Amino acid sequence: MDRQPLTDRLGDRLLAEYGGAAAAYSLRALNGNGDNVVRVRRSSDNFEQDFTALQVSSGEMVNWVNTELDVTASSGTWTTFGGTGSISNATATSFDVDAGASGLDIANLSDTKSVEVGQTYRVNATVSGNLEGSPNIRFSSGPSLSNIEPLELGTGNYDLTITANSATASIRIFNIDSTSGCSVTINSVTFISGNGFVETWYDQSGNGNDATQSVAASQPKIVDGGSLVVGGLDFDGVDDCLETTYGSSEYTSFRVHRYKGSGAGIAYGLGGEVNRHNSSANNTQLTAYFGGSTALTDSGNGATEHLGYLYFNASNSTLHRIAYNDNALSSAGGSTAGTNPLVLMNIGAEKGIGANIFGNTTLKEIIFYDSDKSTERADISDNINAHYNIYP
Repeated sequence: MDRQPLTDRLGDRLLAEYGGAAAAYSLRALNGNGDNVVRVRRSSDNFEQDFTALQVSSGEMVNWVNTELDVTASSGTWTTFGGTGSISNATATSFDVDAGASGLDIANLSDTKSVEVGQTYRVNATVSGNLEGSPNIRFSSGPSLSNIEPLELGTGNYDLTITANSATASIRIFNIDSTSGCSVTINSVTFISGNGFVETWYDQSGNGNDATQSVAASQPKIVDGGSLVVGGLDFDGVDDCLETTYGSSEYTSFRVHRYKGSGAGIAYGLGGEVNRHNSSANNTQLTAYFGGSTALTDSGNGATEHLGYLYFNASNSTLHRIAYNDNALSSAGGSTAGTNPLVLMNIGAEKGIGANIFGNTTLKEIIFYDSDKSTERADISDNINAHYNIYP
């Protein structure tokens, strides 16, 4: 009988030890089981697949994102964009050069391929005939961009690893000079590494409050240029966010986050109530906002990872917010600001009051309880810290 690995079954068991969470999102196994934690879309072919915490940490998810795929052009047009020469006998992947052409371009890799910055390809090419120039091959959107490897080609066969530096990149070959004729053939183009994006961040509380994003351009990144994002889920500060149906008029939250240093640094927004990093002058503040007014400010280094705690009660006008940053009390307040109930959570964005604001932040974990967890705050924080080692 197949058994789950012990580490995947036991995990850290935070939710088993401190039950009653209303919504819980993490890249570790909070229940100590082998349930899926994320659903990932890979950029090479837009396929999606679910992954457990162990599959994320072991590299299995990254390997899946970097699955090698043949993307050799099935159609395409080679065109000259410089020089005085001409091409002949052109197919989607080959052409002959006559009379000194100095620049050639293939219009597309394939019928369906979508290129993204950071994707890496292996290009196998053959140059033959009477080559008089020193051509180079680039995978870019224009002659002024870099990613040249190697700088010069002679006649022969080449296996080149080239990284896309533009979303409109294509294979370009420069400085081909052959007055008496030569041939260039692209034998194959293979995708070898790229980006992975989170379509679903699964709610591990058991309440079904999964955080999802169906729009590909708005999905946070989890694999960047073939490598796992160090900070968890990477929200770009432009349009990335995950949406859930979770909401509450009283909640306690714990989060592990890193502000990337410019723009808004939202960890999450709940209807009119948000908890986010503030883009202050020195980019070092963590601020909690309520109903559009500033309530709490935590000092800290915005370039480092933090463990944040916040208790909010919209019905209690005496003491309705308490915040900790890295296990140190930040502030508490009793004003009437921010008494709106929480109706919809957007991870990575403040939405619902005025203009939408998107956070430039990375997130590893966000956990919500629909109650005051002040008596267990230190214990829960220590459990989280034991995994991430954020504070002494």
